[in-house]
Amino acid sequence: MKIFNHAEKFKNIGIKKIMNEFSFPTATSTSQRHSFDIGVYVLGSFNIDVVSITEHLPRPGQTVHASSTRFLPGGKGSNQATAVSKVINNTHLTVKLGKDSFSEIAKNYLSASSINTLTVLENESESTGNALIMVDGTTGENSIAIDLGANKTILEDELVIEFPLIESSKVFLTQLENNFELTKKALNFAHHSAPIVILNPAPYTPRVKEVVHFVDVITPNETEAEDLTGIRIECLDTALDAAKAIHSLGAKVVILTLGGSGVLLYDGVDAFHCPAFRAAVEDTSGAGDSFNGALAAMLSQGKSIKESVLYACAFASLAVERSGAANMPEHSLVLDRLTLQGDISLLPYNPMKTKVIS
Repeated sequence: MKIFNHAEKFKNIGIKKIMNEFSFPTATSTSQRHSFDIGVYVLGSFNIDVVSITEHLPRPGQTVHASSTRFLPGGKGSNQATAVSKVINNTHLTVKLGKDSFSEIAKNYLSASSINTLTVLENESESTGNALIMVDGTTGENSIAIDLGANKTILEDELVIEFPLIESSKVFLTQLENNFELTKKALNFAHHSAPIVILNPAPYTPRVKEVVHFVDVITPNETEAEDLTGIRIECLDTALDAAKAIHSLGAKVVILTLGGSGVLLYDGVDAFHCPAFRAAVEDTSGAGDSFNGALAAMLSQGKSIKESVLYACAFASLAVERSGAANMPEHSLVLDRLTLQGDISLLPYNPMKTKVIS
């Protein structure tokens, strides 16, 4: 694993760094091109999830006992990059950490992960992103408080140094857990350079409308699509209405992830529906991230959008059978699922006014 670090203050971090591995041209240079080809470049977040299992969720002012507490890797960017790295071997992730005990956990995890190359930035005055999660051990319901911390402090000059890496990639994948203005600049650059641009618009912000026109593929879930369009999704027909509305904002391809109702794909002309693969569900927290990572990986390999969506659906069905949002399946297991559940396919969708989404 190569770890690219551009911060002078980022020293003695306890993980391997390879400095000056490549020469980085300026963002305005068009004559130079990075010599290292990346399949998928992920600009994203890293969080430490502090997960406590309780008998029930506490009421305001109440203290409850936890039966267990775990510190788990999380963050949409890190999860998605991990998913990508299970499929291809040229994945890059750029994240920013704080300077605290959580950052040491983060560095240890990232250095041992299957992600091929990293840019690890650090902010000494911010905490590493973290999520405090309490889970009702009986019902599975949870309460979550997220502190994005250093994730929201990536600087423009830190991004500019990354432009050659973005330009050399086949797919650029990002979400909305970093500072929005920075993400907007990255999407704008990626839109005007080589890669396919994928945006997972989560967590949702109304400002996403400012960047949809930079995007080749947008992947909202049901709630995000409703927030973005104002259309209540109650069936595949209304899901298609929402997809068409999002497409009209400028995205070339809209992929709506609908949980147990599968995935709806709309390319501006045709719509396709993939039902959910059969799965013994244990933990759905990483479903969206696993889907996005697998989708990006397949597109980077030159697969069609329909092939990529089918593969990503199978990948996500395996991910939800595992505990932990970052616990992603191996490529071979996905191929097995595609074979064993060969009755699942992506088929043209024609509106039929049938309620299928609860």
